Amino acid sequence: MTKEDKGNLLNIFETEFHLSPKNAADLLVSSVHLLGDGKELRQKIHKFLEPSKDSFSEEQAQSAITLVSRAAGVPEERHENATALLEEVELLLMPKQAKQTVW
Repeated sequence: MTKEDKGNLLNIFETEFHLSPKNAADLLVSSVHLLGDGKELRQKIHKFLEPSKDSFSEEQAQSAITLVSRAAGVPEERHENATALLEEVELLLMPKQAKQTVW
């Protein structure tokens, strides 16, 4: 994770979750500890989302996708793993829209 990635996540934690800078930093440390390199999350995102995905309203699903997109960083600079994770989240939460955009 680059310095820019960390800064982006801290900004998201502070603005979206209304955390203080200290609490945002604590959340970042905890998240990194729990997720490690993110490999397991990337491989099992469907298992993470499956139990609750049907209870998402369209607005909530779009909000979650937007949040993941912001956390993934600028599209032109995204790592392929972040792009793949975002695509999987889109497919799971908004399957109709995801199918329409893929040709």
